[in-house]
Amino acid sequence: METEELLVSNFIDGSFVDPVPFGHNINSELTELHIYVAPDESYMIIETTNHTTYSDLSISYKMQDGTWSEKIIIPFDWARFPVVSPDGLYLFFMGVEGIYWVSTSFVEDLKPAELN
Repeated sequence: METEELLVSNFIDGSFVDPVPFGHNINSELTELHIYVAPDESYMIIETTNHTTYSDLSISYKMQDGTWSEKIIIPFDWARFPVVSPDGLYLFFMGVEGIYWVSTSFVEDLKPAELN
């Protein structure tokens, strides 16, 4: 299977520049897809999958220099399709047994110390 990469295109001087890969801290040998980006762009939740037996969610935080932190796995079993409620209080995702929702308190709990 061909690997895919997440790309980012920044808005500079009134237009978007050519997209570039996020790099190895976000992209892996698996497939990253179904990304949720917080409205303030402070973090993103990323689904990583091999399309058959493995799928997890991880979180990456926007650093002060505009780059993104290494992915931190969110400790759920098999999970896909992350979305956060409009009030930012709950994460909804699909698991093996159905659709789940959990508090987004993990967003602060997993945040690297240098960002606090």
